[in-house]
Amino acid sequence: MSPIIAIIVISICFVNHGFAVQAPNVPKLPINGKIITVPTNGSIQAALDSANPNDTIVVPDGTFVLNNSLLVNKSSITLRGGQGAILDATGLENAIVVGVPNFPFEGPTPCPKIAVRNFRIEGFTIRNATVNGILLVGVSGFVISNGNYVNSGQYGIFPYCSQNGLIQFNTASGASESAIIIANDINVTATSNVAMNSTIGIDVENGNKTVILDNIVTDNRVGILVSLLGSSPAINNTDTIVVGNWVFNNNNNNTKPPINITAELPLGSGIAVTGGSNMYIAGNTVTDNDSFGIVVTSTPPELLTPPQYRIPFNVLIEKNTLINNGKNLHVTSLTGPSGGDLVMVSEPPSGTCQRNNTFSSSIFVPIFSNRTISGSSSSFPTCQ
Repeated sequence: MSPIIAIIVISICFVNHGFAVQAPNVPKLPINGKIITVPTNGSIQAALDSANPNDTIVVPDGTFVLNNSLLVNKSSITLRGGQGAILDATGLENAIVVGVPNFPFEGPTPCPKIAVRNFRIEGFTIRNATVNGILLVGVSGFVISNGNYVNSGQYGIFPYCSQNGLIQFNTASGASESAIIIANDINVTATSNVAMNSTIGIDVENGNKTVILDNIVTDNRVGILVSLLGSSPAINNTDTIVVGNWVFNNNNNNTKPPINITAELPLGSGIAVTGGSNMYIAGNTVTDNDSFGIVVTSTPPELLTPPQYRIPFNVLIEKNTLINNGKNLHVTSLTGPSGGDLVMVSEPPSGTCQRNNTFSSSIFVPIFSNRTISGSSSSFPTCQ
């Protein structure tokens, strides 16, 4: 089944649970455009500057040491290269920026207007940027596929304030924050990627209609994180679907401390939900994570301003296979007294439950907002 067909099936099947998403309106392959081939040792930016809508820029194999970040500020451009086409961004914040350059990320800056439509990048090995391998800001309609994103200072693949995107068939590794992050975006799907050897494998922050489908996520501190951060353009993280992923051995003690709530999530977390509403987590295989298989926990009020939606609301967890998780809990302020396959450490949530999962250990630890235990532990709530 192709990723697009699978996404359409998801949007149909989940509507009965109240989790409806639409397939992303991603750009089609260009027609009637020119093919611009970059010469060996030529300038990729010069090719981008000369391109017109619907043109495809083809980059040959070889190492291109970037003196400046590549900027794509035109619509309907395709950038194509094999993984032998290496973009080395040593000393640069970003290897590639699409859309709005120099966007200020500090504070609750509103999302910009859409600046670029219908962008595709296929292939490439992109390495050694000090912040982002590829950053998209204010982009509507994008495909990022078949690339290898290596050793980014913070994020490998990062669409921000963008919409209608597909991230597929990539490998992203060695990021000090997140191999793939989807933040303040609408209707973005990440499917059939490998996210590994980073603090977070796949990170969904303050998103709307995000689908995480059929990815391999391993050797991170936290495998998949669905979180809500304050001082962001979007005030909620809603309608997130996490389905069919293989999440295993996320026990990598990343040596660079993360800069947000991830610092409080313990090493060895498979799938973690720390805020937001209307989520569907199903059909994942989650194994051999030291602290938790799947954990739902409320965000402390002091870490989220304003504090709306900090208690995960309406999270349905079903038909997951959880094996050998929680055998070596790494204690932090967000953990309870024990780890396990299926864990909730939260103030009383509404509409969050599990059903038809395969697991050995399950626990719900009720807490007050100051993280002190407010009552007796019990099993993770079962859907009625």
